[in-house]
Amino acid sequence: MSKAQYRGLSTPERIRVHEEGSPTKAREAEATERARSRSTWDHLTACFPHSVRLWIKQVCQDYAFSQGSQKYGIKSSESGSRSGKSLESGSTGSVSNIASGGSSGSPRIFSFGSRFCSSFSCNKKTFAPSFLPFFLLCVIGAFVLVTIAGTTRPYPRVVFPAHNYRRAQLRAWKNLYYGGILGLGVIKPKEVGPCPSGMEDYVPCHNLTANLEAGYSDGMEFERHCEVSEKKQCLIPPPKEYRIQLKWPDCKDGIWRGNLQINTGADEKRFLVEENRLKFPSKDSKLMDDIERYSERVASRLDLETYRDLGKAKIRNVLDIGCGSSSLGAFLWSHDLVTICLAPYEEHGGQVQLALERGLPAMIGSFAVTQLPYPSSSYDLIHCANCGIDFHVNGGKPIIEIDRLLRPGGYFVWAKPSTDTSEEFGDGYAWKKMQNVTASLCWEIVSPSESEQIVIWKKKPSCFGSLVQGVAPNLCEQGRYEADWSWHQPLRSCITLSPPVRRVSVQNQFAWPARMHIAAATSDAARTGPGRDEVTGEPRTWTAAVAEYWSLLTPIIFSDHPKRLGDEDVLPAASVVRNVMDLNAGIGALNAALLETGKAVWVMNVVPTSAPNTLPYIFDRGLFGTNHDWCEAFPTYPRTYDLLHAADLLSQELNRPHPCGLSNLFSEMDRILRPEGWVILRDDVESIEDARAVATQMRWESRMIEVPGDTEQRLLVCQKTFWKA
Repeated sequence: MSKAQYRGLSTPERIRVHEEGSPTKAREAEATERARSRSTWDHLTACFPHSVRLWIKQVCQDYAFSQGSQKYGIKSSESGSRSGKSLESGSTGSVSNIASGGSSGSPRIFSFGSRFCSSFSCNKKTFAPSFLPFFLLCVIGAFVLVTIAGTTRPYPRVVFPAHNYRRAQLRAWKNLYYGGILGLGVIKPKEVGPCPSGMEDYVPCHNLTANLEAGYSDGMEFERHCEVSEKKQCLIPPPKEYRIQLKWPDCKDGIWRGNLQINTGADEKRFLVEENRLKFPSKDSKLMDDIERYSERVASRLDLETYRDLGKAKIRNVLDIGCGSSSLGAFLWSHDLVTICLAPYEEHGGQVQLALERGLPAMIGSFAVTQLPYPSSSYDLIHCANCGIDFHVNGGKPIIEIDRLLRPGGYFVWAKPSTDTSEEFGDGYAWKKMQNVTASLCWEIVSPSESEQIVIWKKKPSCFGSLVQGVAPNLCEQGRYEADWSWHQPLRSCITLSPPVRRVSVQNQFAWPARMHIAAATSDAARTGPGRDEVTGEPRTWTAAVAEYWSLLTPIIFSDHPKRLGDEDVLPAASVVRNVMDLNAGIGALNAALLETGKAVWVMNVVPTSAPNTLPYIFDRGLFGTNHDWCEAFPTYPRTYDLLHAADLLSQELNRPHPCGLSNLFSEMDRILRPEGWVILRDDVESIEDARAVATQMRWESRMIEVPGDTEQRLLVCQKTFWKA
């Protein structure tokens, strides 16, 4: 078709040409027509709430499409088949097609309707006489709906931003895809159903029975194997006797028995069973006295007068491998030593689950095949007491991984090792092997004590020059491996050195809490990296953000007359939440602000694989965290966190090369969130609106709130409801 022929066509005829394959000029003409109608549409509907605008637009599209179908001979069966394809398509790709306006072969029913709906403003003779009464009827119906329902009363700080017609139309169809139900103009997403009984402790990709049946053994059955067990898309119900978690510090000394499936007979040494509660050792108990004496023995071997001097020795980050009931971690936590528990997956009542229920940091992890998701030089002290790991096996790879994680000048405490040469290992084979491997790693024994079975090694801070290639274990080839990136990396038999800027020994680093601010300000991330804005704004910006967040942690904001707590109101207590996860942590700005404001929390700082790797700077600050890909399940048990926070994560994940969709992310958030737990999301307006629709599927209460001083972003505050199957 020539350009002259195309100019002579009417608007409906041009549309038919577009459906058959339009030239470039036709696409430009179509865009011009939509732009001319957009201002008229926004002016007419700007006074309505966002959900009502979506409804009016959808009704207009249906009306215009029916008129076009009758006039141009489009059969209802054809339109039905098209719409059926768009609604029945269950793949992520179909969503992207809808969001992008449709590709070749993708459903374009909404594009056809939008052209008719938009054409009324540029072809008034055809559409205006019949459309005006119908539009007035829609307006009257909208006011009646608002009056009767009474649910669209705007919260003073809740914003329904006006978007152009095209973006609002696409969002309506995306919500229709997510929910599957469009009822009387208001998008009502279909709720996700509950998981079957028996999945109360479900952890995706961890299934001991399936792993063993698949042939995994020798410790590999405890690793993640997503190819063996698929992730279930359902909401995990709590146990039948589940009760809301006790607040900190009460949860440290006791938890509800019905919240965990645990063998009380086998673990009676770790806690006491009192009716419906499990009691852990308190200050005056014999077991706590044993832990205090144990800590004194460790401190004395480090030439310290008492365990209280561990902080003065600039020890801050501690990794406890095989933590049991986390009694040592609870003890050290009270002395400003951040201790994170690491233990393999157990089906019920595992060490990690027990620690998190007590309000102490913990993660599922194993040394069998892959490196732990931490950067090099992360920990000042690593502790292993009866952890059941043979560090000398597999060419010494487990102990080489310990060396990677240990900061120069740091300590590895091995309690109750096999130092007796008369043991079953055959003339002390395991102990001799450990001595040989640690010597080749440039470690030195600080103070052996075979009688008390405690051995402490120190990683020499000035030994890097003596490590040469050709001597086992040798140095990794320079530039081949990145020491600070360990996500899904296999255990290595060579030594990976930290970057020179991070080879600061434990003894030469700043003491806590000055370390938190100085290390951040002097880090590469603060000078040139993605964290410079966070450091520049600390503590002023994030302290204000924490005050803002804390005033929202109340069910009042979800009421019919929502209000934000003011100076005259009683704010939520500092212990309203305990276990906090920052899903997109940056360099730990939120964590630092929470500590500065005296909140009784600990924060798992997660650096997504879709973001720059700032995790090394988080550990340099005396904080802790992990790398993670949010397309996968986080290595923790269900119902383990009280508050989930994410800034700019939604848009970041949706714009990655292979996005997994909001439904996948939100179902994982629901799994790890406790009943009546909170979610605070901060992102651009479009992402927040999409997230609010998905939050409804999760059975969450939600409220969208504007960010003071920022017109481009919004807050979405959600609370998980307490329901039972």
